[in-house]
Amino acid sequence: MAFNINEMKNNGLRLGGARPNQFDVIIELPSSIRTLADKEKDITLKVQAAQIPSSTLGVIQVPYFGRFMKYAGDRSFQPWQVNVLNDEDFKFRHALESWSNSINEMVGNKRKAFIDPAGNVGNAYKTSALVRQYGKRGNILRTYKFEGIFPAQIAEINLEWASNDQIEQFSVVFEYDYWTVDGGSTETLKGPKVGDLGTDV
Repeated sequence: MAFNINEMKNNGLRLGGARPNQFDVIIELPSSIRTLADKEKDITLKVQAAQIPSSTLGVIQVPYFGRFMKYAGDRSFQPWQVNVLNDEDFKFRHALESWSNSINEMVGNKRKAFIDPAGNVGNAYKTSALVRQYGKRGNILRTYKFEGIFPAQIAEINLEWASNDQIEQFSVVFEYDYWTVDGGSTETLKGPKVGDLGTDV
């Protein structure tokens, strides 16, 4: 087939291509931690890098006469990382550190009591999160929702006298049970509303 730029214009990136800087993140804090940050808006404005999540299907290999037949195994979900801008009040980092410390105390190796809105204890330290991809007109193209999420690693903040004209940032690695997605190949599809997380932003 001869090269034709119109093929790319008409059938390649018909909508102009999705932009990696058009997104936001909403992380629901446990109710016992939520008062440490200005609800979820404080989080959404500070998460400046994230990923659309991945997942992996395992492979079961069955040997047969020197060859392997391959079958689909179980699904696993990789950890999810966000990068956060740090303000001088350390409010969001403090909330994350308090969340982590409540799951397993730094000194006592104990878990504090988490109680969800229904009065249940146990896994109430797990919450939900959204990452939303926007179109160039501000419309939501696709929304990924993480279920059973909690912070597994809160990274260090690098300090250096030579670091001029910079704002501190740090990464957080979250573990979670699974993710779901809402949205598709057209810009008319919408993801879950913010209220689906029980937040007010």
